[in-house]
Amino acid sequence: MTAKYPDSNRCASAFIFSSYSFSIAYPLPTGINIRTTHVPAVLSWNSTYCGDGGCGRRGLGPINFNTYKVESCGNVTFHYPFSMKDQDDSNDWFKVICNKTANGEKVPFLNINGTNLQILDFNFLDGTVKINHPITYFNLTGTRFYYSDSHNIFWSLGCGNLVTIFGNETDNFIGGCLQPSCRINNKTSSIIGCPVTIPKGLSSFFANMSDMVDSSDYMRKRSCGFASLISYDFDLTNDFDLSNRTHVPTQLQWGTLISGECYLNDS
Repeated sequence: MTAKYPDSNRCASAFIFSSYSFSIAYPLPTGINIRTTHVPAVLSWNSTYCGDGGCGRRGLGPINFNTYKVESCGNVTFHYPFSMKDQDDSNDWFKVICNKTANGEKVPFLNINGTNLQILDFNFLDGTVKINHPITYFNLTGTRFYYSDSHNIFWSLGCGNLVTIFGNETDNFIGGCLQPSCRINNKTSSIIGCPVTIPKGLSSFFANMSDMVDSSDYMRKRSCGFASLISYDFDLTNDFDLSNRTHVPTQLQWGTLISGECYLNDS
């Protein structure tokens, strides 16, 4: 505290207090004096709940976690609820399979519905795991995972196509977008993606590419392309080589972030 009036002998203090604990008509707390040592304050806390409610799947039973041990495979570090322990337990959705490549490099995988998906990153606070996702159809129904609606975007590569996206059923229309017109070299003229709202708890999706140009008009062209969910932090500024692209980074949600407030009046 710096005295504005050096000749003043008054004591002063500064503190944080809960605005919910006092009258709206008097936003500043009353009754505070030199003998006051504590005031009500609110602390925020974050937690990730993983389980039936967190993953949005009913009837799958409780999830049991036995360790908070930090493990790593290659350059990926992970912990609760993922583990390399009990590698023979085929019923463990969070079992990490650490395989060696031909050059001896260790690479972590998750086996989801019989398919090994490479783990690229893990985030406990967000309740997400980033995996290398095939650009073809993949179904998460009945698993502990679903596509993150806040950490993914729908993105389409190509030009001159109408993209329509369906949910878990082919008649469950989610949205769509029209790709930009083609340039001479048949590359997409935009990287803004496909602005479609991702529904919460999405476990599968299907993207359809339709010809929106008259094929008899040689001045109007369309290109091959694809549409998929891609992690929001993926760099789309570089040219996308479709001929060699079979997988894209995608975020799967395994837990739901829970925020709350703790009211403290410690004495």
